[in-house]
Amino acid sequence: MVLGLSACGGDAEPAPSADAAPVDVAPEAGSGADTDAGADASSGPSDVCSSVTGADIDAIVGGTTTVAMDPSGGCVFSQDDPRAPSVALAASAYDEENGGFEAASFGVTSVIEGEATSVDLGDEAFLVVGPSLGGDNEQGGGLIRVGGTLVQVTIIQGNGLSTPVVTGLLTDVLALVADRA
Repeated sequence: MVLGLSACGGDAEPAPSADAAPVDVAPEAGSGADTDAGADASSGPSDVCSSVTGADIDAIVGGTTTVAMDPSGGCVFSQDDPRAPSVALAASAYDEENGGFEAASFGVTSVIEGEATSVDLGDEAFLVVGPSLGGDNEQGGGLIRVGGTLVQVTIIQGNGLSTPVVTGLLTDVLALVADRA
């Protein structure tokens, strides 16, 4: 799920954490789902939306988010300002017989203009940062496989954040998912 936001706005850029390793933060009431150690990776997809909390995402994006379940599956962590970075997560079962990781990555790389870069997280992972659907702002998309789970991660922003900042945010969320999925 990638939205092409092209709004202009303030200059404040959240700084990605210096250390990509996620911090285990207890959930705050009303800010995301309960923390869970995640499902056994060999048994199929974990419920990443139960494993990642609003407090986890808040720490990465540098603001308070509200989590909403996506009707098509997954979850979206949004800030009040629609230009501020939001994070969307969607998990599915890994299926080698239907094209595996390469086929699954097409959904991400087909909507974000940029060079896909491998990331050393989980069993396989990559990220791509660039404009999306003709927009002007950098968006981020990534895919990570942890055992039997594939998780698509999308960073949506309309605030003019730079490529390095969006890349840092995306890397931090992928590392969090690798720890929790």
